Amino acid sequence: MDSLQQPTIITTNNNSLINSNKYSSPEDEVTSNICNYAEKYQIKELLQEYMKRIILERPKEPVKFFLKQVTENPYTPPPTSI
Repeated sequence: MDSLQQPTIITTNNNSLINSNKYSSPEDEVTSNICNYAEKYQIKELLQEYMKRIILERPKEPVKFFLKQVTENPYTPPPTSI
């Protein structure tokens, strides 16, 4: 006998609920929301910039270098139209 699976409702940091029939699973919806967030805030570009700095500088302590870059020389992505 198959049991019915209860829908998964996820609360995000802005208290919106995620529960839609347009996704085949709750995981698909979460993945979509993560991708949208990463695109909106240009996370890929931000990480690429810091990786480039680390690789070019080749510091002995990359984590310390990274943290110093983030605090003292932060990368500001260009504005988007999203």
